[in-house]
Order: sequence, then structure tokens, then C-alpha cells
Amino acid sequence: MYPVELAAEFHFRFVYIRPFTGVNGRAARLLMYLIFMKYGFRQLL
Repeated sequence: MYPVELAAEFHFRFVYIRPFTGVNGRAARLLMYLIFMKYGFRQLL
């Protein structure tokens, strides 16, 4: 799976499962950025 697909899938599943709406998007985005950084996509951030 490509890193972008992995990050998108993770973001979708995290937002879908996590019940808290206030911090949900920010936490999911932060974790998605960590996936990008792990695979060397530092210039996107």
C-alpha cells in the first residue's frame, strides 16, 4: 500500500471509530502527518 493510501485509510478509520468530535479531526490529521513523515514526505508539511 502506498503511503498516501495508508494515511488516507488510517484517517478514515480513526475519524469513523473515535466518538469525540471536538478533537477528532486534529488528532487524526496529526497522526496522518506522522505517517507521512515516517515515509519521507517531510516537504508536504
